[in-house]
Amino acid sequence: YYDMLEGALSYKHKNRSTAGQLMSGEFAQFHIQHEDNTTEAVSGGTSGAQEQPATPSRTKSVLFEGSVGRHSAYLGYQKFERSV
Repeated sequence: YYDMLEGALSYKHKNRSTAGQLMSGEFAQFHIQHEDNTTEAVSGGTSGAQEQPATPSRTKSVLFEGSVGRHSAYLGYQKFERSV
C-alpha cells in the first residue's frame, strides 16, 4: 500500500509511476484477484458465455437529494452574514 502511495504521490511528475505500473503492484493485484474470487463465488464458479472484464469495476455514483439546495442556502447565508 505504501509503495503504491509513494509511486502515485511523488512531487515531481517525471518520478511518478504510471497507472499501469500502479495496477501491476502487489496491493492492486491483491484486490483485483480478491474481486475475481468474490464474483466466482457469487456466480457459483460457472464460466458462461459472458466473461467478466479484466478491469476493476467502478463504484456507482450516488446522488444525494437536497444537497444542492442545502449548499445554495448555506452560500446565501454566508452572503447575508457578510452584509450584516
